[in-house]
Amino acid sequence: EHSPLSGLSLFGQKVFRLAIMGGRYPSSKGQRCECNFCAAAWGGIDHRAAVQASAHVVERLPASVDVVFSGLEVGLRVVTGAALSTCAPAASPLRQAYVDYGGGVDRGRYSWDLITMHVAAAGGLPGVRRCSDCGGVNVVDASSGANAWRRGPAANQTYLVLEDAADAQRVIDRLLPTRNG
Repeated sequence: EHSPLSGLSLFGQKVFRLAIMGGRYPSSKGQRCECNFCAAAWGGIDHRAAVQASAHVVERLPASVDVVFSGLEVGLRVVTGAALSTCAPAASPLRQAYVDYGGGVDRGRYSWDLITMHVAAAGGLPGVRRCSDCGGVNVVDASSGANAWRRGPAANQTYLVLEDAADAQRVIDRLLPTRNG
């Protein structure tokens, strides 16, 4: 059966938390836009469409959804997965992905994805906290992809602040399969 609700209304009714990996916090002003908001990292992708889509989505997030933004600056300081290259079974595709992507054995990977996934699933991550004194909303510029936190009354949006990169790394690394069995 199809819902009589619009897509946005259905999203607001069914989704409890949305973790978005994108932007820099509290602002990316004066810096190159973060690639998830502007498609800057991959050649051949339509930059104009990407920035317009990012601005459109962020502006229309339903107030009923808990929205947590995970910025570039958090994932850059948490590097995980280095142990996979020596401790995981040689046939492990995850091990090989880390070796290939990280540039060799004993090299980890920036943890944007894993931090965002952990926050989406569990609501938080040791070593990382939600900004508690930053009432307002995220705004993405539809012409550049730059984002900025617009201060205002407490809302359903916040962004992550890194407090202890080593603690976040330990938690994530413990979740990665490094042994047989």
